[in-house]
Amino acid sequence: MMNGNNIASTNSYCKMSLPTTATILLEFTSNDWWLRDIKRDYRFVEAIFKEAGHPTQMRYLRPGKEMQDVWNARRSCYFATMFSRGKTEKVFGTDICVPIPRLTEIVEYTEEEFRKAGKKCLICAHISDGNFHTNIPFADAQELKELRVLETKMIKKAIALGGTIAGEHGLGVGKVCYAVQEHGQAHIDVQEAIKKALDTDNVMNAGCFYPSQQQLYPTAHL
Repeated sequence: MMNGNNIASTNSYCKMSLPTTATILLEFTSNDWWLRDIKRDYRFVEAIFKEAGHPTQMRYLRPGKEMQDVWNARRSCYFATMFSRGKTEKVFGTDICVPIPRLTEIVEYTEEEFRKAGKKCLICAHISDGNFHTNIPFADAQELKELRVLETKMIKKAIALGGTIAGEHGLGVGKVCYAVQEHGQAHIDVQEAIKKALDTDNVMNAGCFYPSQQQLYPTAHL
């Protein structure tokens, strides 16, 4: 899934003219030469979308250039963001994941928080597993600071909805400070005890993931 702002940026970057609205790409696969099961599956999904009353347009893209052009828009999300404000910029990327029934709620929440902050929100989502990314261009340290504030709001909302603070990017050093909020102190204490027992010299992923690493390595505060 790509939201409208993301579609606008990929249209510009990929020289396309997709409707600038939230767009879901679904890929159907088959071993049937005549694609009979794919067409059946497509009609089934089409009926679900129409019943929900949301899509303004649905298209069946046949294998080949037509389909590859549209998928290329999805694959180019990050690079399109770099040029979305008319010049090459750095990109702030983060992701969170929630139970699928809560995905709509957090996407709406995220877009609204960005709107209130005067920021354009570009979203790419792995719609089938409840994970989505925001890729946002920024020019300087002040803009990055403002985006960090928005990221914190996203993370706290994800936790409140029963989700996780990182969908596929992991905690690294950037989200260590939220680990206790998601899992609870007792859970983290157990994990840290296991790490200390197995890694007495602290050579495995030093500075990453565990809150105690923040006291040991300045990089964990990034």
